Amino acid sequence: MIVQRERMREILVELRRRSCFIVIGGPWITVNETYFAGLVDVAFIGEAEETWPRFLEDWRNNAAEPRYEQADKTDMTTVPCPRLDLLKMKHYAFGSLQFSRGCPFQCEFCDIIVGSGAVRG
Repeated sequence: MIVQRERMREILVELRRRSCFIVIGGPWITVNETYFAGLVDVAFIGEAEETWPRFLEDWRNNAAEPRYEQADKTDMTTVPCPRLDLLKMKHYAFGSLQFSRGCPFQCEFCDIIVGSGAVRG
């Protein structure tokens, strides 16, 4: 989340100090790639359902690219259902379930339309 970008930067600085291999994705790097410049080894721009498996294969072969960007929006009918049976629900006060991505509005202050586009179900 964008409101967490400063804390994210602090964590990345510490991980870089420890010489960790750093992969990052999400809303903020999708709308502002330069914010984490020099702090990450691999950046995922936009959605990653198609690019994540490609990255894992590249990483296994020591050939990870510095940037992965999925060309098309994810077909939500291909996304697997969450494995809620793996959760110990007694440890959670509430939960959320994503059933679509995007937003029908074009608010100038919001990053959802940039990262996820129009609503898709």
